[in-house]
Amino acid sequence: MSIWLEQVCLLAAAAAVIWGMLAAWTIKPTGQTVAKSLDGAVPPALAATPLYPRLLALVAAVGWIALRGILRRHAPFANMYESLSFFGLLYVLKCFWGQRRCPWWLYLPGLVMLTIALLLPWPQKLPGVVPAALQSFWIFIHVPAYFIGYVSLTMAAVYALLPLLRRERGRPAGNWSLWNQQLQRELEIAWFFCSVGLITGAIWADISWGRFWSWDPKESWALVTWLLTAAALHTGRWPRARQILALIAFLAMLYTYFGVAFFASGLHSYV
Repeated sequence: MSIWLEQVCLLAAAAAVIWGMLAAWTIKPTGQTVAKSLDGAVPPALAATPLYPRLLALVAAVGWIALRGILRRHAPFANMYESLSFFGLLYVLKCFWGQRRCPWWLYLPGLVMLTIALLLPWPQKLPGVVPAALQSFWIFIHVPAYFIGYVSLTMAAVYALLPLLRRERGRPAGNWSLWNQQLQRELEIAWFFCSVGLITGAIWADISWGRFWSWDPKESWALVTWLLTAAALHTGRWPRARQILALIAFLAMLYTYFGVAFFASGLHSYV
């Protein structure tokens, strides 16, 4: 029964995202029509987020975490279904509550992740035995830190992609200073929380396996992602280099998150 309720929570969160996207597409916050495409003169980010989809997303996220985590008495990110759902819900909450005004295209990654979580085969959604290595206090620090960092890195990739697409299609870049500021801010958040995840992961590894670092595939690619994020932060006056490096860091994060689980084996193969 609780698994069906979890699906209802994920569907409610996805509905809130679609609601927020439609609102951001159509709302007229200052008497001006918000641009319905990236070619418009009015930046899409002027669209304010209504209260009701924000509350719906919050209730759906709290409900899913309560059903999957609190009632089952384990951290709700012990397998791919749980981590995808948690990632998607965290991203959606950041869009609704971490951004005062959220453009419609910024919601897309959250909608994609929630959709993938909903479409996963039913057996993958069934709770299983939590590996002993994950039954630790450190999972509540190490894993959420990486999730927050990866959510910000995903958002940074969206901000980085838009100006590049406009240039490639021969369109004027427009006033993208706001997006560049947001890109820098999200990269700073991503780097900080990935640093916390890296340090706490090393401490946890020493407690569990007797060594701080073992060059496990997920450890190695997490380090690559951290280095690329740091490089993107240190591009100085070259905004295009920052955009390209942010996208490369995002691709490295995707491989860390998905690729390692499917194409490599190691100490983190249970995730």
